[in-house]
Amino acid sequence: MMDTRRLILFFIFSFSLVMLWDAWQKDQAKRHAPPATAAKAGVPTAPPAPGAVPTPTTSLPAVPGATSTPSSAPAALAAPAAPSLAKMQIKTDVLVAEIDAQGGDLRYLELTQHKDTLDKTKNFVLLEYQKTHTYIAQTGLIGAGLPTHQASFTLPGDKAESVSLRPIPSDEIHFPVLPGLADLRSERRAI
Repeated sequence: MMDTRRLILFFIFSFSLVMLWDAWQKDQAKRHAPPATAAKAGVPTAPPAPGAVPTPTTSLPAVPGATSTPSSAPAALAAPAAPSLAKMQIKTDVLVAEIDAQGGDLRYLELTQHKDTLDKTKNFVLLEYQKTHTYIAQTGLIGAGLPTHQASFTLPGDKAESVSLRPIPSDEIHFPVLPGLADLRSERRAI
């Protein structure tokens, strides 16, 4: 009986603390609320009519001390990266892949042992780069001097456009024994 009372009192106390913390958060938000942007910029605004719907504007209020360079930042962000021309196609018994030299992107991946859901005569295409549907695999590192998803890489070989890989039969696989490693044995010990 005593444990039940303690449990009920603990829940009541915990709920009271949560409600107190919530009220404190609301109070702090009211105290530290930023002033309206129109009043900060010194632009007089008329109070909106009750029930009126605000309309969006294309101009922003002037920020004191800011310089206006409208064409510098948006131009760099607006232009999408052009697709690279250097690509390598890799064919195996299981898949056909296409790797782009810009960023090392995997732009095309076709599974040769699986058929498409809608058209059973075609292989299943997992990754592709088209105008209507783009699904590619990208990778990159964050940091100064590290390759990103936009870094340019050189393809191996003399401008090889296609590489075919074949499975190696198990009788052709040879593992050389390094000197000093032939005497190693694994032991199992109980801890």
